Amino acid sequence: MWRAAARRLFISRNVNVKKWTRLRTNSFDLRFKIHELMAKVARKFLIRGDVQGVGFRFFAQRAAARHQVLGYVRNCPDGTVEALAEGSAVNVDEFRNDLVTGPQWSRVEQVEEISLEPTGYSSFRIER
Repeated sequence: MWRAAARRLFISRNVNVKKWTRLRTNSFDLRFKIHELMAKVARKFLIRGDVQGVGFRFFAQRAAARHQVLGYVRNCPDGTVEALAEGSAVNVDEFRNDLVTGPQWSRVEQVEEISLEPTGYSSFRIER
């Protein structure tokens, strides 16, 4: 009887070691993926459509604060809006999704995206 109990204990210890090893491997993979997602990226967005005179720059500033993105947004003479965003890849992608939606009175027809090297903005601001 004591052999059966010892055998169960031995098996449970081995199972726990295997689970611990598996968890350790998964946590390393998870840390690597988190580091990969947290890497800083920079993208410039050119937004075309009815995007001037409808509060698009203020909408972009609020979206940048919500997604913790740094950079700027400004109106261009040709009627487009240019936004530069720096932050983690996930945050910049969420910011882009908000730009595609736009504020209530805007009509976004196209969003062009250009990848850049991060330069280190300290805030998100509206440029004139």
